[in-house]
Amino acid sequence: MDNNRLILEGFENQSDSLMAGRYTSKNVSLWKEIQYGNLYNYELLLQDSNFTQQQKFEIMQEDLNRFFVSKGISGGTEKRTLIVMALVRTSDKDKIATAGGVQKEEYTNYSVNITNVPFSFFISKFQTYYAKEGELPIRDNTGYKGKVDLIINADLKDLNAVNSELKKYDLEFIKKEEILDVLVIKKK
Repeated sequence: MDNNRLILEGFENQSDSLMAGRYTSKNVSLWKEIQYGNLYNYELLLQDSNFTQQQKFEIMQEDLNRFFVSKGISGGTEKRTLIVMALVRTSDKDKIATAGGVQKEEYTNYSVNITNVPFSFFISKFQTYYAKEGELPIRDNTGYKGKVDLIINADLKDLNAVNSELKKYDLEFIKKEEILDVLVIKKK
């Protein structure tokens, strides 16, 4: 789950929310001052064959809530309606299907050059370049499941520039509302 799907409730100020681990480039210095009293490490060791992913997640969530209850903090996932940047197809033409060849992935802040790569990899990687505090979550609404070839030459933090490049593939990011699972951390 990306950072743009984290919701903090009941935190009074920036310093308070930093204790829950929510920091941005704007408050890194404050985080450095308080981090050592607020860093935790958690490891859950289970045999894979005995538990589903959902069961593992539930065990982890219960463990963390048991620990943080003493600090008045609880967390869990909830469904919330959020505005997202959804990647959609603008035609039925398949202009992104791979021509095959050796798999290649090259990403910078200003370009993407991928060959024979699953489309889901592109979406995941793009989110890491685009994601910053206050930006909307990225969602794939194309329904595309195959491998793709894409070349994008644009500042990946500028969706208008990215959309200009995506036009040649009949793709576009649009704003829309969606119901998403979000991580909600509450302080009493």
